[in-house]
Amino acid sequence: MLQLRRTKTGLKVAAAGQAQLAIDRDADMAEKRAAISRAVKRILSTCEFIGRSAVVNLPTCEMDIHSIRMPAMPDDELAKALRFEVQERFDTDISTTEIGFVRLGELRQGDELKHEIILMLAPHRITINYLDALIAAGLRPKAVDASFNACARCFNRTYRRRSDQNKVRMVLNVCHETTDVLILRGSRIGFYRAVNIGGRHLDEAVADHLGLGITEAAELRRRRMKGDEQADSSIDRALREATRPLIVDLAHEAALCQRYYSVTFRGNVPGEVFLTGQQAHEPNLQPVVGDELKVRTQVGKPLEHVDVSSAFIKADRRSNFAEWAVAVGLCLKGQKGLQSSGNSDVKHQDAESSRRAA
Repeated sequence: MLQLRRTKTGLKVAAAGQAQLAIDRDADMAEKRAAISRAVKRILSTCEFIGRSAVVNLPTCEMDIHSIRMPAMPDDELAKALRFEVQERFDTDISTTEIGFVRLGELRQGDELKHEIILMLAPHRITINYLDALIAAGLRPKAVDASFNACARCFNRTYRRRSDQNKVRMVLNVCHETTDVLILRGSRIGFYRAVNIGGRHLDEAVADHLGLGITEAAELRRRRMKGDEQADSSIDRALREATRPLIVDLAHEAALCQRYYSVTFRGNVPGEVFLTGQQAHEPNLQPVVGDELKVRTQVGKPLEHVDVSSAFIKADRRSNFAEWAVAVGLCLKGQKGLQSSGNSDVKHQDAESSRRAA
């Protein structure tokens, strides 16, 4: 959870807190809802957040996300047309599904000009369960956004000048269940795809390789990424061997995304790659991705040029804050000039001087 405030000199972190959710992936929604509520209450009780209005993130793994092509039309007409497309093409009950979209870019399909669209489908039962968990903890959710859209908003906030609009970057937001592969063109999203490789899969690979329980493997990887302790060379080698095949697969998928973008939109190859998310500091990730894409690859800094002095202890301020990218983007939702093209809202919220993301 994060809250940003605008000051005379720029953005400042007003409050920040995080908690690990000890939830089994097969747990029912009631268990998940209770765990989320407990975590949020714990953060609210220990951090000085102002107000209770919040912009929240629905996990990628809980949404159906598709890339489709539609004729060029205004947003309001496109929203209506997409409802028909969803019902016909995906056999989805639109009365029980929230529909959002983000425009990527124009392309020629024969003689016709088309727009490539990222279509997001969120079942009401899933959305309501997450929102109920936050409401039970005392928050007042005002808008829901997808992680990739928030992540893009975070990294696009400093690319507003006209000279920046042709700069192309890739962001790999490596989360627990999936990885968001984003290509950003200037201040807009040029490409998006979710890859089903995340921290959970790396934990499982380590557990299998070393004969550990999944909880023990996850904790071993977490300490290694955080640098809490120096693993001996044999353990470090074993961890690299266990995780490398999956990271090679992830890097290969990112290269395919890069190729599709450059061919489909005749776009420039990304000049740099940023790694974000909880898994950004996985030691294999940066060298393998950089080698596969042949592009400078680095851990992203979502809170770069943001004053963090009052919300993070001195030791934390030496980190890249890579895991905060989505939260930063959620805090910026609704801020003038920082919206992505399209409608990804469940409910719109106007900009405020102080925002919270969960």
